[in-house]
Amino acid sequence: MNINASDLCLLRRWPKEYFVALIKELISNYSAHIIFVGSRQDLRYIDSTLKLFPSQLRNYLHNFAGKFSLGQLAYLLKKLRLFVSNDSGPLHLAVYLGIATVSFFGSETPLIYGPEGEPHIIFYKNLARSRCLRVAGVCA
Repeated sequence: MNINASDLCLLRRWPKEYFVALIKELISNYSAHIIFVGSRQDLRYIDSTLKLFPSQLRNYLHNFAGKFSLGQLAYLLKKLRLFVSNDSGPLHLAVYLGIATVSFFGSETPLIYGPEGEPHIIFYKNLARSRCLRVAGVCA
């Protein structure tokens, strides 16, 4: 799971509280273990999200942000059944590798930048009127 999407445009992030609710459901219904990925810069954001979980769920949560090279991330992604992510580089890598994805788009249109066909599910909140510079991913 990739819950961050760079500080360049925060509108690309699905709110962390929503991720927490989704993760609780995945653990409750499927006993899923959640592997968090991202860069070293994502560690603080992910750690602040992990603090929102009750202690009894923390054994299901694994923070590997900043721990993998790109090749190692690709190897890990190939082992997953599902990758959940904001619109980000790891999402596009998972799509390229043929992994089923659930993705969240806000300031960019998935019609151009999103995964196509099955096994991909896309949620899109059209924030086209935002002050985000589309494509460049930079907020004014």
